[in-house]
Amino acid sequence: MEKRTKEQAIESVKGSISSIFSKEDVIAIINLIQQENELDKEDLIEAILSELTNGRHDVIDLDSAEFELNGNEISLERVDLDENRLEEAITSGVNDYINRR
Repeated sequence: MEKRTKEQAIESVKGSISSIFSKEDVIAIINLIQQENELDKEDLIEAILSELTNGRHDVIDLDSAEFELNGNEISLERVDLDENRLEEAITSGVNDYINRR
């Protein structure tokens, strides 16, 4: 089945004969479907960041931290991320975003 754009679908409806639903009804439904499928990227990013910063997911492996002492200065040389917990946090953020829609 060939994938159509919203505009192609609307043009196809406009060129067809009416049925139980008016052409206007079908066009309104097509527009509604597109609105429901659009992601609000800013809200999605905010949901993920919220999961990462709220303390429920310790994504940083504190035991792996390596520091270097240079005189009076301490610098963090290395720290690992817990990939499983990072994945859980991202998944949770995406799920929260989807459930709010």
